[in-house]
Parts: sequence; C-alpha cells; structure tokens
Amino acid sequence: MTTGTSIAVLVPNTDQRGH
Repeated sequence: MTTGTSIAVLVPNTDQRGH
C-alpha cells in the first residue's frame, strides 16, 4: 500500500514538475 501510494504520487508529481 505504501509503495503503491508513493509511486502513484511520485509519478504525477514528477510529470507536473517536469512540465
């Protein structure tokens, strides 16, 4: 659960920051 949430938050977070 923790790993899934961490990735789910990290993926969109990086996408917004990258763009």
